[in-house]
Amino acid sequence: MVETLFWGPVHVTKEAIKFLRDVNPPGHGGRVLNISSAGGYIGNATRAYYNAGKFALEGFTESFTKEMLPEWNIKGVIIEPGGFRTEWGGSSMLHLPVHPAYDKPHAPAVRFREMTKGAVFIGDPRKATRAMMQVASMADPPLRVQLGTDALMLVRNKARMTLRDNERFEELAHSTNADGVDRDQVMEKLAEASR
Repeated sequence: MVETLFWGPVHVTKEAIKFLRDVNPPGHGGRVLNISSAGGYIGNATRAYYNAGKFALEGFTESFTKEMLPEWNIKGVIIEPGGFRTEWGGSSMLHLPVHPAYDKPHAPAVRFREMTKGAVFIGDPRKATRAMMQVASMADPPLRVQLGTDALMLVRNKARMTLRDNERFEELAHSTNADGVDRDQVMEKLAEASR
């Protein structure tokens, strides 16, 4: 999974960057759209290796994008599709039996399988292609783009949950600073650096 979902796109991205930087006319640049998934932002039961590969791809894409010099005009975009009407969950999906230790009606893996069994995905692949072409032509594309209402809401809900936990345990985070560290000054510097 990780070889296909992470290393495959990494090798393609490295070659694309060489072309966009060294072959294209100066400043022409280009866009690298790496296909992740809502599962590259949210982990699900029964999808640990899939999620790991997609999470890694998202981290790689976010990092390499920050390494590009502005004059190259090379931007990376993480595409996070939801469920699309492809063979992802059909004949191309390998279904393995549930491990006996997890084969209980209340087990998250069993509940997730039941919830997704026979699911009809809402995404139209042709419309996704048009959306990706639109993103590729943007002068200033976003780092992440969700495709499909399902992906949009799953990512939004996870981001809100992360922010809630971040605020709830803020004092715990600050409590680990070395003595004499001015947390307000650190927060201000980091806020400035991330703009």
